[in-house]
Parts: sequence; structure tokens; C-alpha cells
Amino acid sequence: MKKNWILASAAPQDKTDKLSREFNISKIAAEILVARGCETVEDAHKFINPQIANLHDPFLMPQMDIAVNRIIQAIKANEKILIYGDYDVDGTTSTSLLHNILKKLNATPDIYIPNRLKEGYGLTQKGVEYCLQSYVNLIITVDCGITNIEEIAYLQGKGVDVVVTDHHEPESELPKAFAILNPKVGQYPFKELCGCGVAFKLARAIYKKLGLETQELINYLDLVALATVCDVTPLVEENRIITKYGMKILSNTQNIGLQALISSVGLENHPIDTYHLGFALGPVINAQGRLGEAREIISLFTTSDREEADEITSKIKQQNTKRRIIQGKILEEAIQEVEKLDLSEKKAIVLAKEEWHSGVIGIVASKLVEKFYRPVVLIDKDTGRGSARSISSFHLYDTLSQCKEYLLHFGGHKFAAGFTIEPDNIQLLREKFESLADSQLTLEELTPKFFIDKEITAQEINKDLFDEICKFAPFGVGNSKPIFLTQNLQVIGYPEVVGRNHIKFKVRGNGHKGIKTIGFGLGGISLTTGQHINLVYSLDENQWFGKSTIILKIKDIEIFKT
Repeated sequence: MKKNWILASAAPQDKTDKLSREFNISKIAAEILVARGCETVEDAHKFINPQIANLHDPFLMPQMDIAVNRIIQAIKANEKILIYGDYDVDGTTSTSLLHNILKKLNATPDIYIPNRLKEGYGLTQKGVEYCLQSYVNLIITVDCGITNIEEIAYLQGKGVDVVVTDHHEPESELPKAFAILNPKVGQYPFKELCGCGVAFKLARAIYKKLGLETQELINYLDLVALATVCDVTPLVEENRIITKYGMKILSNTQNIGLQALISSVGLENHPIDTYHLGFALGPVINAQGRLGEAREIISLFTTSDREEADEITSKIKQQNTKRRIIQGKILEEAIQEVEKLDLSEKKAIVLAKEEWHSGVIGIVASKLVEKFYRPVVLIDKDTGRGSARSISSFHLYDTLSQCKEYLLHFGGHKFAAGFTIEPDNIQLLREKFESLADSQLTLEELTPKFFIDKEITAQEINKDLFDEICKFAPFGVGNSKPIFLTQNLQVIGYPEVVGRNHIKFKVRGNGHKGIKTIGFGLGGISLTTGQHINLVYSLDENQWFGKSTIILKIKDIEIFKT
């Protein structure tokens, strides 16, 4: 698919020069810093050296004081507390974190995680019944609850107080809970915390109120960092601080379950970065909630027994293998369905089929967005459950809000959403969704874009630049790894296709020595020795027997035209 290359405008030279001198870095790295909002030395210091001290006071979140007082009251009176979570990485880490902290405060909280396949998301009928049958006095929701207006009203009417901690988009009407903690409600300074981030804020506030040392809670940032990355929240401001510290802690975590999980994926004694969180640890955790009971993950993250942790890890890895098989089958079928469509006429893809596992279709939708660069909605006709994923210029939650007359329930945010629907309404949803996409999206917006941070020469590609760029980590949404453009490079050696459709070759420019490249998924591009190309790439490092060499991770290739 043809892609648009968008080169960032040059940063003001005076600001670039100042940062270059202050931090003793190249003007290339300094220019990238300025482009990412670091216009002053103070901004750059905060960006390069995130500090726990720069986290906002948790009591800035509206109703935090109300929530904390109620929870402390419940702990002191030995009331029955139930933590009501969600089945994904964010929900299970939130639940585990709050459980472990409340136990340290001498509470004995119960836990409820709905079954994705049998119940769906949020406060479900079965979950509400469980709470009432268990004679719970206080429910704390984590990563859910903000749209459960009827269920919370019912529970409060039965004398069960509900404290909602969530980060999802609120509707115009808020639930009448005892307290609501959501950075998107009210004037909290940072809106992009994940659910586990909100739970961590609550924990800090409880410790502060009790006069306890909040420094002890830093050890829980391993779980918060995992959730922050896996829930694809922007790695800026508070999330950047949380993730940077959390990854340090993960490398030597005290959490027995995380130790077992890290070991099982071959990352023991290995520096952990955001890639490992999102693509090695996250999928294994999520697979359990997609195919089975996510309660197993809570057991994993709350156990103090390594043997038990190893057993649970073995089970959930088997579930992940099963998930990959199911996902591959659905993806193949979905691509076949898309290929029947005229995409020149379709600005969105809405597909529905029987036996499309509702726990997996969200991942498949993401794969289709990558391949066809359009908003995608997939529906399992058997259960009426749907998952949607989107591109940057199309807001899913807002769009589904305009389709809610056809939906039983929906929730999510800009890029990802889920819903339930009656089978008779699927065609009506398809027509409305496609119509909204057609009116909102231009053809240009349906062309994938590569935002290029800086054009550099082959001579400027070196280990020093790579080391400077590494200081800008952690990388992810909102702070992507810098992308470079180098023009008129010559292909040397013999390009070869390796692995699953990856291309490898060397390039040189203006007499510069050969530089290794790898293009994942780009094996279909035909290149010949001596050919001149323009290359869009990020910098990476290849370690071999203690020797380090720079390698270019190719994002796109264009045949050079003279």
C-alpha cells in the first residue's frame, strides 16, 4: 500500500543549539527533543530524567478524598470489600495491585472478574448477583464502571457502596456511585492514565491519608508500567515517569508471578523495554482473559509461591498458543471477506460471521487496520459481541455513540472499542457506521502516513546518535522511536528474504561503509544490487559476541529517481 512520507518541520535553531550545548548531544538529537515539546532546558531535563517527584498529587483527582475516607473506614471496621476488575492486562494488573496493597493494610478483599465470553465487560448481572450474595459492603471497581449507571444505582439502593476507579470515556450521565475516580472526569491535570494508573493513584492517596511512606509503593510500578504499555496509553507526562521506573523495577521485580512470567518468555536477566511489555508479556496475559478465566492472572500476580506461579504461567502460555491458532484462522477468513469488497468505495470495514471467537476478534481487527488502513469492526454473530479498531483520524467511541440506537452496550476510546448487538441490527449498524466513515474520512486520511523526525545523511548514522536517541526512551504511543529518512542510498551485496517475509540487505551512501538493514514484512519488495533507494527507518543495535553494530529497521522503501 502506498504511504505518505511527512517530514517534520525544522525546529528553531536557537532552541536546538541551546539543548545541544546543555546536554552535549548532536543537533539532530536536540532537534528531535524540541519537536517533542522540549523547548526549554527544564522541559528537556524532565523528559530525559523523569522523576517520581513530578507525579501529580493524587488528591488533585476529584472525589479522591471521599473514596479514600470510605475505603479506610471499611478497613478499620473490617467491612467486606470486593474489588471488581476487568479481564485484560489493565484490569488484571489493577485488581492485583489493589488486592496486594489492601492486604498489606490488613484488609481481606474479595475479587470478581467477569468472564469475557459468558458475561462481557463491566458490572454484569452475574457480577452484581455475586456481590449481593457475598454480603459485600463496599465495591471498588478497577478499569471499569464509568458507564454502569443502572447497575451502580441498583447496588447503592441495596446498601452496597460503590467506588468507581476507571479511565474510559464517560457518557454525558455519570453513575451515582459513592465516589468516582477517573482522570477524564473533572480537572485532573493528566487525562491519559490507564486503569492501573488510577488504582496506583488511589493507593498513594490511601497511604498519604494514613501517614504511611508512599516510597514503598514504587515497587508496584512494575504492574502499572505493564498495564500502561499494554493498554496503549500515550507515554508522556505521568505515564512516561511510571513506565520508565516500572521497567527498571520489572528487571528485578519482587512480584513472584511476574518473575515466573518473565522467566517463561526468556527475559530473565534481560533488560526489559516497552516492546517486551507489549509483545512478549502482554499477549500471554491477555490470552487467558480471551479464552478462559482471567481470575488465573490475579492468582499469578498475588501468589507468594513460585511453584504455583510456574504452574499458572505454564497454563496461560498454553492458552496463548491456542489463541494464536484461533486468531490465524479468523484473520485468514476476514482477509478473504475484505477482498470481496470494493475498498475504493468503502472507507470502513464492517464484517460479521458465525464462530468468530469474540475473545480474539479485537486482535484480528487490529491486524486488518494495519493491512488495509481503515476503521474495522468485527462481530461474532453467535454472541453478538463486536470489537472495533481505528486509525488516527477516526474516533471510534464518538462514532459508536452515534450508532448506539442499534447497540445493547458499548464502551472504549478513540482507537479501540467493544459492544454487544442483536443480530437483527448488524446490517443497520454496518450502514450507519459506513455512512459516518464516508462523511468523516477523506481519501488522503486513508493513506498510511510515516511521520519522519529528521532527514540525515549516511555519514550521520552512527553509534553516538543511537545512544543519544536511547535517552528518549521509553518509546510508545505519544513518544515513538525517532524515524529517519536518508536519500540516495545504494543497495550493496545481495538482498535476501528471511523468516516470515522479511528482507535483509546492506546499503551505503557517498562512499560510506555498508550498513545492515532489516525490513520486517517487506519481503515482497524487489531490490537488486547497485540500485539506489530512499529509506525510511529507525535505528537499532545488533549485539554479536560482545560487538555492537548499528542496524536500520526499515519502515518504507522508495526506488530513487534521478
